[in-house]
Amino acid sequence: MRRLLPLIIILLANTTISSAQEFYLKGGIGYAMPHGTQPYDAFGNAYSGNYNSQYNAATGTQTSFSVKKPSLTAGINGTIGVGILMSKHIGVELDANIGIAPRKYKMTYEENDGIQISKASVSQQANMPILLSPALVLQTGTEKVVLYSRTGLVIPIQSTYTLESTSTTESVLAVQNIESTLYKEEFRTRFGVGFSAAIGVRYKIAELFSIFSEINVTSLTLYARESEVTDYVVNGVNYTSSIPDEYRTTKYEFKTSATNNTANTYSTFAVPYGNFGFTAGVLMSLH
Repeated sequence: MRRLLPLIIILLANTTISSAQEFYLKGGIGYAMPHGTQPYDAFGNAYSGNYNSQYNAATGTQTSFSVKKPSLTAGINGTIGVGILMSKHIGVELDANIGIAPRKYKMTYEENDGIQISKASVSQQANMPILLSPALVLQTGTEKVVLYSRTGLVIPIQSTYTLESTSTTESVLAVQNIESTLYKEEFRTRFGVGFSAAIGVRYKIAELFSIFSEINVTSLTLYARESEVTDYVVNGVNYTSSIPDEYRTTKYEFKTSATNNTANTYSTFAVPYGNFGFTAGVLMSLH
């Protein structure tokens, strides 16, 4: 059967190509926003927002906070793709969605207990995420204007992200820094598959060229696999190389036991990659 599988694939590909009515290439740019995601990571830290706690001798401690929904694929993204129309109304398409300028999420903390003022800023940002999306295309319309829908899978190719934390502690009386810290960590996720959908309109502007505009949604949640400390600086002195290797890398698992547990292993957590956005671009037909 394994010997026959490549032949079957080739025959199916030849059948698809021979029955195709139109080939096309597409490229576009768009903006994505987060939707329906968990605002906290496994450690209870919000991806985006602020926390403020101030001590007052007369009224006691006053606390305020706010959190926002995150998605590591939110921001400006580009799309390139190739498609085949099998008939006037049905086709298949393969898109690559690339995060050109992913949104950076920042959570800020400030706490004043009357003795010290502690400030911290934790930012998290994807490292140019790349998602492949094979999909089925359904369309209808006229020679000039075509309405279409697209539904398919989402397969992550690049899904790492970086956490950067800066913090300072000051004396309330002396108004001077006691400690200043910079901390960076790169996270890698487990492989997972999600779903995508879009609806849009295409308008023919020349014999081989059309412009398109669409709204799209991606449903994708990945789980952390491991992270590695890349920078640890205290008061201007870099201590990264002094961190033992077994503590520089952290593993995230669904379960562990006393026999396979390591010194730096924690439970995994969900990382939000879903988004809702819009894209506009150009399509070139290759008859």
